[in-house]
Amino acid sequence: MNKIVLASKSDARRSILEQIGFKVIVCYPKVSEIQINHGSLKDVINIAKENSFNKAMYAKKCYSYPVISADTLIFQKSKIFGKSRNKEEAKNMLISLRGTFHRVVTGYTILYKNDKITGYDITEVYMRNYSEEEINYYLKTNEWIGKAGSYAIQGIGAFLVKRINGCYYNVVGLPLSKLIEDLKILGLWPP
Repeated sequence: MNKIVLASKSDARRSILEQIGFKVIVCYPKVSEIQINHGSLKDVINIAKENSFNKAMYAKKCYSYPVISADTLIFQKSKIFGKSRNKEEAKNMLISLRGTFHRVVTGYTILYKNDKITGYDITEVYMRNYSEEEINYYLKTNEWIGKAGSYAIQGIGAFLVKRINGCYYNVVGLPLSKLIEDLKILGLWPP
């Protein structure tokens, strides 16, 4: 069986799963995500895992195939950044992230038959000390829409990033290495 349900609106997550050989059925989960603006790293991990679990449970009601879901959040000191709601909020996020490092936390869930695995990964991202002109350029691309932290490392937003420590795919939205290990446990890898 190589069909898998992705409980996410993310084109990047779909592309990652297709890249490794799955036929992806996309399900747009209609669930309210837990959102807070401040907390600890433990809070961020728990929220990302719970959001991913809720998305997966929604998709499991609609499909009998294995389900994968994920939720990505940005953690910097005690601030938690999800997706920005508008251009002004996106600009403020990019200003906060500029010249510093933050952690990208992705919680994920795999549901298959009666089995459930929920995990997470953390990647440190170091941002360039980019200018306001560069921020304004990036905002005009609209790539920031729907992205945690208001940037996409896999797209134009790559120019904002100086370096990373950890899984690149986690920053894109799906911690591939950990995900594959868990898919193996459930007998779903290789597809």
